[in-house]
Amino acid sequence: MKQADNITATALVTGVHVVVVETPAGKYRRRVYFNLPSAQTAADRAAMAGHPAHVILCQLMPVSGGESL
Repeated sequence: MKQADNITATALVTGVHVVVVETPAGKYRRRVYFNLPSAQTAADRAAMAGHPAHVILCQLMPVSGGESL
């Protein structure tokens, strides 16, 4: 991956949020959102449905050496 491509890829995944929701069976569902308002809305919907939910700020990083699809 060229340096310019790496910078572009990094910019595209900056500010990613993950909503983690615990199901009644004690399992966890994870969903990725690319802006905070969408992530918060999803967490609020889960909470209104009676499920514990958390918004987690994550950092994604491009991996070099992979082929483009």
